[in-house]
Amino acid sequence: MADLSGLAIAGGLFIVPVFAAVQSWAGADRRARVVAGVNVLNAGFMAGSGVAIALLQAVGLTTPGVFLLLGVGSLLVAVAIGRTMPANALSDALSIIYRTFFRIKLKGAREPAQRRPQTSSSRSTM
Repeated sequence: MADLSGLAIAGGLFIVPVFAAVQSWAGADRRARVVAGVNVLNAGFMAGSGVAIALLQAVGLTTPGVFLLLGVGSLLVAVAIGRTMPANALSDALSIIYRTFFRIKLKGAREPAQRRPQTSSSRSTM
């Protein structure tokens, strides 16, 4: 179960930014056609990979072998797509992580000694 969860999480971390990039790079006049084309290609590749895995299992490939093959194939495709995208994928990923985890806003920076954070114990509930 952990293998499937990891595969799903990794797939989501991969496809969501790619799909968002496809939508943002497509012009407004052709965005619907581009999204439809991406969806058709995704469906075709999913159907084709399902048939390919069924054939490999019929030949005798075990479940760990299927996961290994999927992992290696996904890595190769990720590298190929990363090289063809116009933006730097590593820079974008680090930027997203930085903005997510370090979203700190300091209010009242002029007088930090006079301002105290208000906690639940310092407020009166009566």
